[in-house]
Amino acid sequence: MVDARLLAPNTTRGLKRVEYDQLVAMGALEDERVELLDGEIVTMSPNYPEHANPVQLFTELLVPPRSLAVQACVSNCRSTPRASPSPSPT
Repeated sequence: MVDARLLAPNTTRGLKRVEYDQLVAMGALEDERVELLDGEIVTMSPNYPEHANPVQLFTELLVPPRSLAVQACVSNCRSTPRASPSPSPT
């Protein structure tokens, strides 16, 4: 009889933010638009007006205005041990 554990697919270990930061510091990801999300290096969405404008529009529709002097902009600044999201400048 075959042991089913021997047929199980390989598992992967997610990258830690510290490891990701080291890769960035070494310049390994210098020419790539990537970010660390849940332990995985993920390519970022394009930052063209065709992408940024709808994102800004949806943000303005979904985020209630607190003041006329404040404009909501989309950016993810929260880093965790398994994520280092990059803000999306518009």
